[in-house]
Amino acid sequence: MSLPSQAGKVSLERLQGIPKIEWDGQATLSQTEKTVLSFDDSGFRFDFLWSPKPGAKRLFVLFSGDAIRAKNDPPVFQRWSWADYFPGHCLYISDPALYMDKELGLAWYAGTEDFDPMPVVRDRLNTILNNLGLPQSAMVSYGSSGGGFAALRLLRFMPDVTAVSVNPQVSITDYEMRRKVNIFLRICFGGRARKEALAEFPERLNLLSDPEPLKSCNIILVQNVLDSHHYEDHYKPFCAALEVGDDHAPDDPALHRVLFENPGGHTKAEDAATFGKIISIIERGA
Repeated sequence: MSLPSQAGKVSLERLQGIPKIEWDGQATLSQTEKTVLSFDDSGFRFDFLWSPKPGAKRLFVLFSGDAIRAKNDPPVFQRWSWADYFPGHCLYISDPALYMDKELGLAWYAGTEDFDPMPVVRDRLNTILNNLGLPQSAMVSYGSSGGGFAALRLLRFMPDVTAVSVNPQVSITDYEMRRKVNIFLRICFGGRARKEALAEFPERLNLLSDPEPLKSCNIILVQNVLDSHHYEDHYKPFCAALEVGDDHAPDDPALHRVLFENPGGHTKAEDAATFGKIISIIERGA
C-alpha cells in the first residue's frame, strides 16, 4: 500500500476544479463527483468536502488537527490525499471556528462559549446518511490529534458510529502545547483560564468528564508509543477511564487498542501497516 507518509492538510484554495455549492441539506449528493458543500448556521460557516466512491456502503467522516495557519487559510481538510485508500465515501469537515481569527489553527471542533458545532454536524451527517441509504452504524469518524478528539466527541451525538482516533488529546486543557490552548480559550471561550473553562464546559473540553457512555461505543484508539505526552497523559488515562488495559489489543471489543512506534513522535501519521490494521478492524465489524 503506497499510503502517503504524511496525513497532510490542504486548504480549499489549493484544490482546483472542485465544484462548490451552497448546501441547504436538501440537494442530493453526487455519487461520482467531488464537491465542496458549504452552509451557514448560527453565525458560523461550515465547509464539507465530499469525495464519493460509487457503490460504497460505508461513510468515513474526517476531522482535522492543527490547521497550521502560517500555511493554510480555512477551510482546511486533513487526509485529503488518502481518499482513495478508504473503503468508502469520504467526507472531510473543516472546523468552523477557524474563521474567527487568523491566529486560530486548532479549536478541536469544540465551538465557543455560546455555540457547539457538533449538533449541526450531527444533523447534516444524518441527512447525508439518509441520502446514501446507510445506517449510522455504517459511518466511521476519523481523526488524529485535535481531529481525534473531535472524532471521539461525535460519539456523544451519534453513538452507533465507529470512531478511529489517532494520537488524540482527550482533555484539551491537559494538552502540553499551552500556547495553542491559551489562544483557543482566548478566542473561543472568553479568555477563561484552563481550570475555569474546564469547570464550566467539562463535556466540551474533556472526553473523560463522563466516560460511561463511551464504554458501549465502537472505538479504535491508535497511539504512537514514542509520542510520550499523548501516550502517558491522554492514551493511558482514556484506557483507565474505560476500565481496560493500555496494551496493544486490536481485537478487544471493549476498546480496540492499536499501538505503533514512529520516532517522529506526535507529528507523524499512522504508517501503512497501522492504517491497514485499522481498516481490517473496521471491515471485520469493530
